[in-house]
Amino acid sequence: MPRTVKSIGIFLLHLVAIYLSTIQFTAWSSWLLAHLIYQTNASKEFLFDHIVLSAFLVGLFAGTFNVFLKHKIVPFVCLVPIIVLVYKFMIFHATLFESRYSMAYQYYFTIQGLNLHGFSTVPALMKPNEIDFASIQRCLDQFYYVAPVFTGLGYGITGWIMTKIKWRKEDFQNN
Repeated sequence: MPRTVKSIGIFLLHLVAIYLSTIQFTAWSSWLLAHLIYQTNASKEFLFDHIVLSAFLVGLFAGTFNVFLKHKIVPFVCLVPIIVLVYKFMIFHATLFESRYSMAYQYYFTIQGLNLHGFSTVPALMKPNEIDFASIQRCLDQFYYVAPVFTGLGYGITGWIMTKIKWRKEDFQNN
């Protein structure tokens, strides 16, 4: 197999690992932080208030598996989520008298209280005026565009550190 095809395959494998770990484990790590450290039951609100921290911790943990793989391309995988977020900044729609970039920054990075009143009840009993759909869309955009950036940064940092560690077989053998 040519080296470039193998490198592209490894790059895509790590990119998929970033997005899957973001989707699967960011909510779990947020729940864990909410219950163990802060001892609160408001895990939905905690997730969206601490999405950067949760995503970065997931990336740090997921990047440790590179100790076995030793792929040198891992630190560069975070560039794809960064490019996607920059693209979302570029196409962000703002009104005529507002700066597009400051509005995009506020939309993607500032924490807004999530109005989930009635969100956990039976959907048939929900009243449309009780749910703030714009707030939910904003939180989902933060989850799908901002969280992978910080997961990728944590993944890349830890993956780079793991390529620099020299493990010996004697460290893992029982005496």
